[in-house]
Amino acid sequence: MRKGFEGGLESMGVGAKLKKLIFGSTFDAFKDAFGNLNNASFTKLFRAKVLGVRFGVEQTDVAKILRAQTEISGLSQGQALDINLQ
Repeated sequence: MRKGFEGGLESMGVGAKLKKLIFGSTFDAFKDAFGNLNNASFTKLFRAKVLGVRFGVEQTDVAKILRAQTEISGLSQGQALDINLQ
């Protein structure tokens, strides 16, 4: 049983656990889209959550769109979120 948790919650720091608790699927979507927990700040997660609710989009799609925008345009995640929230 312990082996199953090595790549999950046990491997996360306190900050990442708190983000996972608060933002749930949004946190998971960022982790899956960017492959790195460092890209998921509280501000970015909150803004992505707002974007999803505002436009009725799944959080996985918000993260995928954000990733595509950053890769294609060279924008930072914050800049891409600003554009999407306008």
